[in-house]
Parts: sequence; C-alpha cells; structure tokens
Amino acid sequence: MKSKFAVLGVGLLGAALLATPAGAAGLASTEALAADTASARLVAEFWLSNDRANLANATPYNVQTAVTVSPAAAPIPDGNRTIMAPTDRASFPDNPDPDNVLALPRTTGKVFFVAADGQPHWCSATSVSAFYRNLVTTAGHCVFDPANGGAAHAKWVFVPTSYRGKTPYGLYVGRTGAALTELRAGNYSRDYAVAAVWNGVDLAANGTMIDKGRLVEVVGGQGLAWNQPMSTPLFGFGYPAGTHPDGTKPYSGLKDVYMAAVGTPSGPII
Repeated sequence: MKSKFAVLGVGLLGAALLATPAGAAGLASTEALAADTASARLVAEFWLSNDRANLANATPYNVQTAVTVSPAAAPIPDGNRTIMAPTDRASFPDNPDPDNVLALPRTTGKVFFVAADGQPHWCSATSVSAFYRNLVTTAGHCVFDPANGGAAHAKWVFVPTSYRGKTPYGLYVGRTGAALTELRAGNYSRDYAVAAVWNGVDLAANGTMIDKGRLVEVVGGQGLAWNQPMSTPLFGFGYPAGTHPDGTKPYSGLKDVYMAAVGTPSGPII
C-alpha cells in the first residue's frame, strides 16, 4: 500500500528536529531510551520473552491531559510550509494474518513502554520518513511523562501493525526520544514527540534473536508536513481505546482503524 502523508497540524516538533524555521516557539529536548546495543537487547528480551506476554498484556496508556491556551505576547511567524515525501517500504513478503486485521498501512503500530506505575502500556504510533530510516512519531506523553518530571518511559519499543502481542515486522527498541521542552515541563499543547529506533529484531524458531533491518526499509514511512493550511484534508490511523464522554466504549484498542478529517488549531493529528 502506498503511504499517505501524515500531516502534523502544528508541526513544531518536526520543524525543531529537522529544520529550525524562523520563529520556532520551542526547543527540542532529547534523551537516550536505550543508549547501546546491550541495553537495547535487554529491552527486546523483556518484550519478546515468555511468548511475548508483556506485549499481549499491555494496556492502553490512558492519562488525562489538560491544555491551557493563552495568546502569545506577539505574533509568531509560521515559517516556511514544508512537506517531506513518504517512503515506500522495501520489498518484503506480505504478512499472512488469519485475523485479517492488517489492511491499513504497515507504518501504523503501537509503542510499548513501562510507565511510572511499573506496568506495561501502549499508545498508537507511526513510522515516518527520515534520513536514517528509523524514526517513529507519537504523542509526547507516550515517550516522556510530564507528571514525573518529564522523565522518559522505560523499555520503550515500536511494533508495526501490532495485534495481540504479534510482531509481524519485528520489534524496534527506542534509541533516542525527542520532544519540545515545553511538553516535558507539562505543557500538553505541545504533546507530540519522535523517537529514533534501533534495527528491528525478532525471535527465530530456535529462540535466537535475529536482525530485521531498518524500520522504514521494512514497513515504509509516512510523510511529514508542517505549517500547512488548517483546511488540509487529513487521514488519521491508530488504535482507539478510550471511553466516550457518555461512558460508551466503542473501540477495544485491538484493531487499527482510520478516520478522515481536516486539521484544527487545537493540536496535531498524527
């Protein structure tokens, strides 16, 4: 499937990391998630051991976020409108999935991590185009915990097309996470982040760990765009799991779904 653009409604994070436009409103803050291969292997073993039990048992990361909006003291220039093209995946065999739930882009998946409560959780995430073909974008609070001093979550990984603990295209351990310093200080209006990941890994039939290659070379990468008109049509992909205001819960978080919409000034759609 050919990738579509994943448009960031505000796009300041992508701007801060990939090019610094005039008037950027904040600076990016980075932190190592797994600084070396030995650390990355331990993280992978945590998720892949015991028949991937920790992946299967992880729960949605449901945190309440509050956004406070206040006018800027002076207008902030938008900077240049920029679009980075999507990257098609390299030749890779299709995944035979008996549950037929992997029809959406292979770039869509879940990030898994251990939060401050000591429990495994997950959030929706996306593989995106980048020079080193190893970049993931997700909500900022799914990489860092503003309620815990902005600390990075532990044992952070990305699993494309995740479903019931399966790793059809491998498991990608986070190497470095980045978000705006404002988010890590508690400003949820800047609630987005990116993470560079190590090469994917999985377990062979004999239990040994095998290298799956670079993320974007396996599943492709969505494009990035920022400073686009707010009327730009968007597609959103993810694993909804939250409860509606009336108490109903129409989504389980097991299957990935998509929506079509236009951007709004209240925040990004990833």
